[in-house]
Amino acid sequence: MTTFRLPVILAVAMCLALILGCGSSASDFETFMGETLPPTVEVLKMDGNWGADPWRCWEISPADSDLMRALVARWKLTPDPQAFHGVASGDHIYCRYEDLAESFSGNADSYRAVGVDLTRKVLIVYFYNG
Repeated sequence: MTTFRLPVILAVAMCLALILGCGSSASDFETFMGETLPPTVEVLKMDGNWGADPWRCWEISPADSDLMRALVARWKLTPDPQAFHGVASGDHIYCRYEDLAESFSGNADSYRAVGVDLTRKVLIVYFYNG
């Protein structure tokens, strides 16, 4: 029986590791944005549509200026006070932020935006690939 238990235990452990390790907001962020989140931050909220027009909107706390600079540089974003005008999905509007201290956006094959809410000390990051 001991010979049988070890492979089963290993298989169960690997399945759990895959289930728990995949699909988190942090891994989702890394997949779409190409940047690993610093260990000092956490994803407070992540909205998104996983359909034909995938989009994601993350709230990351505390706002990390190094991460913001890296994303702005990586995606060649430029200052844009209207970067977070919202995404209509169903009967809701998501990712609308009007009072950000700074916000940047870029237009190319994919749309990305980064902004900072200084009041809440939150970094807002948006990705749309339609």
